[in-house]
Amino acid sequence: MTNDGSSTDRPGLQDGTNRAEQDQEAHSGAGSATMSEQQPLPLSDPQEELRRLQEEFDFFLCAVAHDLRAPLRHIEGFGQLIKSRVSPRDADLVPFVDGLLAAAHGMRELLEALLQMCRVTQMPLTREPVEMIPLVQRVVGELQKRSPGRQVRVVFRGRLIVATDRNLLYLLLRTLLENAWKYSRATSPTIIELGEEQLRGTRVFYVRDNGVGFPSDRAEELFKPFSRLHAGIGFEGTGLGLTLARRIVMRLGGTLWAEGAPAKGACFYFTLEEVK
Repeated sequence: MTNDGSSTDRPGLQDGTNRAEQDQEAHSGAGSATMSEQQPLPLSDPQEELRRLQEEFDFFLCAVAHDLRAPLRHIEGFGQLIKSRVSPRDADLVPFVDGLLAAAHGMRELLEALLQMCRVTQMPLTREPVEMIPLVQRVVGELQKRSPGRQVRVVFRGRLIVATDRNLLYLLLRTLLENAWKYSRATSPTIIELGEEQLRGTRVFYVRDNGVGFPSDRAEELFKPFSRLHAGIGFEGTGLGLTLARRIVMRLGGTLWAEGAPAKGACFYFTLEEVK
């Protein structure tokens, strides 16, 4: 500023200031451009991720169960060979060989159950109207052949026709009926009931028996793999039957749950997604 009030240019200072402001604007602009160019990272869908992991696990489970069948056949074959060559002098070895063969047989049943669970997940669905009663009669006929002379009365309640996959429905009914048949064998006569009812506007099917039952507060444990509420009291099985049943029902778009009481039987309820 001069004495007369006019301004005096200071090129160095003014240029420096301008350059600083330009640099700041350039830096700010570059930063803004960088942030605007950055796209948000895609977030994975938890349900989709869970489905993918389940598929990978099922594939692994199926592969392992399938590959274990070959060495198991060798164990069974060599066990039978050893048993056939045991001399009378070594007859005390027979119970040990029988124990080996029984264990191999149990392992085979377990592997078949695991493979069955894999097939349930992978097999295509064909939905059609299916009558449950003929399927139940077929299963009961097979069970009667295994235990001739046993007194069992099967009761049907309702129309029992549903639009779903026939093969999976048959497997579900067979699993639930085998479970009812096993846990009611000490009751004579055995009564197994298959029916349907309406629950809050939803069609619900059920399989009820008058067998040993179970504590109501432990109902959910029935569906856990290898869970046995009656372990050690003479009930055979792989421990995967009801786990398989729940997987089938889920595959068919429904839900499965159980109610019961000790010495008063059990009832398994299930819903199915029907295609109109």
